[in-house]
Amino acid sequence: MKEENKVTVRVFVTGIGLWLLFSVLAILLRPQLFAPGSNYVLIAYTVSTFIVTVSVIMAVSVYTRQLARQNILAAESLRDREELSRVIYGTVSEGIVIYQNDTITEANKKAAEYFGYALEELIGKKLTEFIPRDLLDKIHDEIITGGNGAYTAVLLNKNKRKFTGELSGRQAIYRGSPASVLTIRDITKYKEIEEELRAKAELLELSSDAVSVYDFRGNPVYLNDAYCKTHGYSHSEIMRLNLMQVVDPEYNKRAQKQIANIRQTGKVVFEDGHRRKDGSIFILELHASFFTWGDRELVLSIGRDITERKHADELLENITSNSPVGMFILQHGKMVFVNQRFCQDTGYSREELLAGTNRPLVHPDDQAHLDRETVRLLKGERKEPFEFKAVNKDGSPQWVITSVAPIQYRGARAIMGTALNITHRKAAEDIAKLNENRLKSLVAILQQRTETTQEFLDYALNEAVALTESKMGFIYFYNDATKAFTLHAWSKVIDPNSSLPPPEAIYQLEKTGVWGEAVRQKKPILINNLGEQDPRQPGYPAGAEALNTFMAVPIISDDRTIAVVAMANKESQYLDADVLQLTLLMETVWKVVDRKKAEEALKASEKNYRNSVSQLPSGIQIIDREGKTLFINQALMDIYGYADFEEFLSMPREKRYAPRSYQDFLERRELRRRGLPTPTDFEIDVVRKDGAIRSLYTHRRNIVWDGAPCFELIYED
Repeated sequence: MKEENKVTVRVFVTGIGLWLLFSVLAILLRPQLFAPGSNYVLIAYTVSTFIVTVSVIMAVSVYTRQLARQNILAAESLRDREELSRVIYGTVSEGIVIYQNDTITEANKKAAEYFGYALEELIGKKLTEFIPRDLLDKIHDEIITGGNGAYTAVLLNKNKRKFTGELSGRQAIYRGSPASVLTIRDITKYKEIEEELRAKAELLELSSDAVSVYDFRGNPVYLNDAYCKTHGYSHSEIMRLNLMQVVDPEYNKRAQKQIANIRQTGKVVFEDGHRRKDGSIFILELHASFFTWGDRELVLSIGRDITERKHADELLENITSNSPVGMFILQHGKMVFVNQRFCQDTGYSREELLAGTNRPLVHPDDQAHLDRETVRLLKGERKEPFEFKAVNKDGSPQWVITSVAPIQYRGARAIMGTALNITHRKAAEDIAKLNENRLKSLVAILQQRTETTQEFLDYALNEAVALTESKMGFIYFYNDATKAFTLHAWSKVIDPNSSLPPPEAIYQLEKTGVWGEAVRQKKPILINNLGEQDPRQPGYPAGAEALNTFMAVPIISDDRTIAVVAMANKESQYLDADVLQLTLLMETVWKVVDRKKAEEALKASEKNYRNSVSQLPSGIQIIDREGKTLFINQALMDIYGYADFEEFLSMPREKRYAPRSYQDFLERRELRRRGLPTPTDFEIDVVRKDGAIRSLYTHRRNIVWDGAPCFELIYED
């Protein structure tokens, strides 16, 4: 009770007490007080009445002041709460929506941001525009029953963009009417992070230890199979439990303290009591590490049942022996454990690896990269595995994807790593890249506008040089009858350090060495150690000592070699994939070459034909299928009396025919339009420029002109 209330009560009680005291005295002293002529009664009642009145007035006054002060304080408190509510309402990271009858009556800025509207636009919208009807009904039922469960669903914003939201609701009174308050949290990024964590945790499923990832609220993000089995739950069951639900109550405070300490220390090792599904208690030795993923703070824990520790080495050996992934443990700079897969991938025996081989396991070009990324992984600066180039025992290169982590092994710090051989995958990626580059080269070649076969081959050769990463290349045509090579194209990308002179125009097959093997064997030739061979042996051109690597592909048509395409001086070795890509590229190129040769031959034939018909004494006219005149020779211009082709075309067709002949022309054209046969030989009367009539015998036949079907008309006067 406040002090003002106490004062009011004391004043009122004192007044009543005095009044009662005077009343009792009056009763006890009644004979004297009520004796004739006595004034004590009047005085006593007057005093007591006065005291009671004053007490009541004072009590009412004190109570009134107290009530006024309470009202002032209540108003100030209400203003403070309203201001605090506005601040919280506008700054919370969750979206808040107040709705009545599915209609949004109030919302904060975060909710408007989620749904892609301005705050003013969002008010009045139906909530079902963003949230599925069935989910909204579930939330409403949860609100009515007094539950506080959260639901996860895919929501739509104004632009129909989907995002994952976590929804929860509660009842409220808004402006005097019942309403529902919906809290929305965009967890799209968290979901993506969780999915990525799960995808990258596949290797951890091979571990015999209980591996878990929890956030600082105790919600599970990832639990491996061993963790589930250790606790006796299925994966779906345990993923619904908070960490504090699987930790034994006696260890709750200790576990919470260790989790709090991990923010400062980064990692902790402690023992924790957990409870299985059947209620039994077991102790885990947990190695917990703090890390961030995106904007989430997480704890990665690797736990082992201490009661099974004596079987750890046996269990590790059993698991790793059957693992499809190479595994190793480094301690004090030496390998102290390798599994069988690691031995198979490196080509070394276990004894050789544990004793320490003098040969490097890492390609010199990637040693610095391996050291740098390993340190980043151990420091927690990098989470995902990385690739590097390794060297097998036989010296062959291979690609490996690896990941490492610090562990305790036999009581001392060590590094455990996985090594997955991805050489075949990298080779497939390289082939896919070559295929893509070949297709790009083909598109570029086919889209290149060239006038001659020579220009086309020059361009195609330069594309082939780029595709195979060579420094030079050439194309020789080969004549099977004369056994001779004729140079047709030489690449413009010449090695600036090359001392090769300009190539000879012709080589005889019997005078070539490796250059002619592609023809003699009718198959591709690939040499990666040309520099180690004697360049002075027969068949090498002058300056061949500048060549280090060499590849030649024959172009074969009708079982005859018609050309050879060769590349040289790739910085790395030529591979079978290079031969395949060059072969596929040049096969397509040669089809285009054959077509271009045919086109060039046709153009040459048409040119010769034009030259010949121009000299004929008979009149010649070439028209297309639409009746447009494409060509007339000098003899026909002489028949009509025109000076040139333009003057002939300037005269309308009906003016060049006599009336009856023009009518016959129209009838023949109509028959052709309808697909009916028309005569190929007929007579016409034409009108010369000077008005004279000439009678002509005409023969019509089908020809190809400039690559298109046309008619040739031959006129005899």
